[in-house]
Amino acid sequence: MKIRAMYFKVNDMEAELAFWQKLFGRTFEKKTETYFECKIDDTRIALMQGEDGDSYSGSGAVPVFEYNEIELGHYADKAISLGATLVLDGMRDPNIQGMVLRDPEGHEFELTRLHG
Repeated sequence: MKIRAMYFKVNDMEAELAFWQKLFGRTFEKKTETYFECKIDDTRIALMQGEDGDSYSGSGAVPVFEYNEIELGHYADKAISLGATLVLDGMRDPNIQGMVLRDPEGHEFELTRLHG
């Protein structure tokens, strides 16, 4: 089994798209009126616009992005500069070795050190 995709249901597509594209440094290649998707290695990361009247605040899904030591600091700083907030700093915890952040719409994601 492999994870095919991870998507966030969003209220403000324009703001979320800007955040994630700037953080990843790439555009979302697959686009429809209500769905935007980019591929990172074998996993698709997507944003899906809620139906009229739907309102979302964060998500129970937390995607984890692994980086080497230098990239990790860069992406953490970049995410915070783009409006993310730090939820948990587990960099010194050998079981976590990363940090959980929340994007401007409340979706949590983890940035972690490469694990052997």
